[in-house]
Order: sequence, then structure tokens, then C-alpha cells
Amino acid sequence: MLTIPGITSIEIESIQGISGAPATIDNPPLCIVPSHPATVAKSSRYHYQDYDKNWQFSDRNGYYSPFIYHA
Repeated sequence: MLTIPGITSIEIESIQGISGAPATIDNPPLCIVPSHPATVAKSSRYHYQDYDKNWQFSDRNGYYSPFIYHA
């Protein structure tokens, strides 16, 4: 879950694969984070409002991967 008060609220949940573990895609050509598999997911909530934008994208597909941000 990601929340920035007054701007966005996002919640995403992995989709279950055949084995019961989260479904993943390993080594795709356009991966989110090249060194990690992408987890296939569905957004249970996605709301973004800032400037003239007001987006609602709940119940859509998504992907996520672990990452480390270095400044």
C-alpha cells in the first residue's frame, strides 16, 4: 500500500499462481526491475489526484518487484 495524503492512495495484491504462491514473470524483456522477477497483481484501489488530474484505476492489472532506492 502507498498513501500520500491528499494526492494518492494505492493498494495492489498479487494474483495466485498454480502452486498457490504469487504468480511471477521471470526475465521478461521489459521488466520493471531487471534483476528481480515481476509479480503479477491486481490493483484493489488506485486513486491519484493532483493538479488537474483525477485518476481512478481500481480493479486493473499491475506488476511489482522489490527494489532498493539509492540517492
